[in-house]
Amino acid sequence: MKSLIFLIGLIFCAVPAFAQLSGDSFEEALENGEAEITAKYLEENAFAYYDNGELQGIHYEIFNRFVNWAEREYGIDISVNWEGESESFSRFYSNVSNASDGVFGLGTVTILEERREEVQFTPPYIVNIAVLASHDTVDEVESWEELSEQFSGMTGVSIPGTTLETRMNQLRDNYLPDLQIVEVDSQLEAMEMIDSNPDHFTYVDLAVYWPLRDELNLHRHEFADEPGEEFGYIMPLDSDWAEPFTRFFTLGSGFETTSTYRQIIMDNLGEEVHELLRLARRQMHDS
Repeated sequence: MKSLIFLIGLIFCAVPAFAQLSGDSFEEALENGEAEITAKYLEENAFAYYDNGELQGIHYEIFNRFVNWAEREYGIDISVNWEGESESFSRFYSNVSNASDGVFGLGTVTILEERREEVQFTPPYIVNIAVLASHDTVDEVESWEELSEQFSGMTGVSIPGTTLETRMNQLRDNYLPDLQIVEVDSQLEAMEMIDSNPDHFTYVDLAVYWPLRDELNLHRHEFADEPGEEFGYIMPLDSDWAEPFTRFFTLGSGFETTSTYRQIIMDNLGEEVHELLRLARRQMHDS
C-alpha cells in the first residue's frame, strides 16, 4: 500500500512538468481588451540569458517590442508569462508544437518546410551561419580534403532535432565515414564538451559560438561556414497570433531594417557578427 501511495504521489508531482502550455488567443484579446500569453524561450548566450538575475537577450528584446506594438496597435493589455528551457532544443520545440493558442517559442529554430506541418513560423528574425568548431589546439583546416585527414579519429558532437545534427550527419557521410557522433541537448553543452575534449568537434550557430569562442578555447574553421538558414519564432498550429506578429515584422520596410533592430543585434552580438550576418542575408536574397 505504501508503494502504491508513493507511486500516486510521484504521478501527481510530475503533472506540472508535462502540463500543456497555453495562452489566450488573439481573438480573445480583441474581445476582452487583454490577454495572457506564454513566451517559451530557449536559453542561449546572446539570445536569452540572465544577467544579475534579469532576463536579457535578442529574444527578450524583440518579443517585448512586439508586445508593446500590439498593445498600442490593437488597444489591448498583454501579460507575458516567461518560461525558460535551458537544456534541450527537442523539449523546447515539442512543448511549443504541442501547446495551444497564445504560446510563442523563442529560439534559434531554422525555418523548414517540413516543420510547417508541426508549427507556425513568424517571418525570419535573423539569418544564421552554421560554423564548424573544434578545440583551438586543432590546426586550421582549409578544405574538405584536409578535414578528411586531420579530423580522422576525432569524435563529432550533435544536437538532436536540429539542422546542426543534419550537418554533422552529412559531414560524416561525405568525408568521415567512420566518425563516431555523441549527442548532447544544447549547443552550449556541445561547446563545453569540446573545451574539455580537444579531440571533439561540432557544428554550432555563429551567434551562439562567437561570445564563447575564447572563454571555451574554441576555433572556427571558416572554410566550412554554412550560411543561408533563417531563424523564426514558432507558434502552435492553432494559434491566431501569426497575423499580428507578421504585421509587426513586415511593417514598412520590415523590422529588420530599423535602427532598433540593428541596435538589438549590436548590443548582444557585437558589430563584427552583425556585419557577417548582414552580408549572409544579402547573399541569400541575391542568390
